[in-house]
Amino acid sequence: MHIDEFRQYLLDNRSQYLFHLIALCRKSYLDAARLLEIHSDKVSHLKAFHRIQPISLTPLYEPFSVLVERYINVFFTPQTGFFEEDSQADKWDRYFFDTLLVQFSGEYGVHMHLSNRIIRNILIAVQAFPDENPENAKAGLIEDFNNMTLPEMPGTPSGFPASKEKMSEAEFRQQAQEEWIYLAQYLFASCRDRYRDAAQLLGISLDGVGTVGDFSARHDLGPLAGGLFTFLERYIAEFFTQQLSLPNLSYSPVSTWGRYFFHIFIPILLENEEEIRNVLRAVHALPSKYPKEAKHSLVHYFAEVTLPEVPADLLYSSARRT
Repeated sequence: MHIDEFRQYLLDNRSQYLFHLIALCRKSYLDAARLLEIHSDKVSHLKAFHRIQPISLTPLYEPFSVLVERYINVFFTPQTGFFEEDSQADKWDRYFFDTLLVQFSGEYGVHMHLSNRIIRNILIAVQAFPDENPENAKAGLIEDFNNMTLPEMPGTPSGFPASKEKMSEAEFRQQAQEEWIYLAQYLFASCRDRYRDAAQLLGISLDGVGTVGDFSARHDLGPLAGGLFTFLERYIAEFFTQQLSLPNLSYSPVSTWGRYFFHIFIPILLENEEEIRNVLRAVHALPSKYPKEAKHSLVHYFAEVTLPEVPADLLYSSARRT
């Protein structure tokens, strides 16, 4: 595909990309409001926005063109053969949906302050917030898209060094239990940051709201241990024996367990606003009259939540995957 053909392809199809982008921004804002239990006129208007008026994409055309030109300058390479694995359109689609949209949601490779500004400016530009200035929002998007660091094309995960050592279930359990505090720290930090980011997106101060907004506060993470140990036993029962029977694993059982918790399970938990609050209540980061109930709720959640299968890339490096 020639570069001019590629530009024309994106021009002809830009509506689908922009509608996806608006939908992501709307969801991110409403998710933040739900997490903080905010019920305002602004939130109510955004909930009904796509039903009460047609959405004009015109204000986003110029910012989108800036993004396209930056992508072309960094990543576009003319196809010279008939046997290339992916077309330029496929590469763009994968980059837009799997990398850029994730970046704009603040989950990957971008400072949350920038992500929040982009989300708000997109919503303002399409007049989802009628009291704000759409021209200023459009100008802000053009500036951010011109200056932001584009994330790299997805590559092969580096992972951990290969390990062929066999480990018994008892050895695995003991080592995993000894490292529970690192998982607890990551769990707490993920929930705290999601709560803080939601407040930042909505422009709400957390002053006086427990210690969740205090970066220097220290918390006893002991109340999270019961839920994590419950989760560990479920992981062992469902996956550990199965993994031992697989040949030539690239990663040790403990590395696979940690990668599963960080990369598979934590994103699932962060979709559950009530459990985010329970993590923060259990360690007294959010005020609660009944922190023990939050702790027990977490244990129940860890005991009942559906565990997804362990993906192959957590077991094998790409070079060894078949």
